[in-house]
Amino acid sequence: IAAIKYQYGLPGNYLLFVGNVEPRKNIAGLIEAYTKLPLELCQRYPLLLIGASGWLTDEIFSKINSAKDKGYPIVRPNKYVADTDLPAIYSGATLLVYPSHYEGFGIPPLEAMACGLPVICGDNSSLPEAVGDASFMVNSSDTPAISNAIEKLLQDEHSREELIEKGYQQVRKFSWQTSAEIIYKALI
Repeated sequence: IAAIKYQYGLPGNYLLFVGNVEPRKNIAGLIEAYTKLPLELCQRYPLLLIGASGWLTDEIFSKINSAKDKGYPIVRPNKYVADTDLPAIYSGATLLVYPSHYEGFGIPPLEAMACGLPVICGDNSSLPEAVGDASFMVNSSDTPAISNAIEKLLQDEHSREELIEKGYQQVRKFSWQTSAEIIYKALI
């Protein structure tokens, strides 16, 4: 973990978002929620954004730059992050914050859970099915709720530990073997 943090110039502690930079991922809402947190809390937990630039990014990058201008530490590695390095990046984070407006499935929350990371995610589309009760679910359009969830989990180690345990259990439900069995049963 330390070597990967060094390789990408990452801070010691951080909140993490993994996904393409595009409107449906609600990064603009995440930035807004992050800037509602006390600045000193944010300085202890910079927000790390991992993902390629997608479409309609002007507003998102404008919000990122505005927040940075106000002293909020928002970090994006200035080089491509290899998939093989993601487990260490997940494992080095304090929380995954994934307030997406829409997901076809939601792989990053499951990847985070597999790495022992507590997850905050949107309560919409396929995310509830993917994360079960192993995530702190929020309305992705409710910026204060996202902010409150971040602050609560940062201050409540017991809740973080509980989500980590539930996450390990939840992620076990998703395997190639389980998927193959479901497909086989559907076909016969």
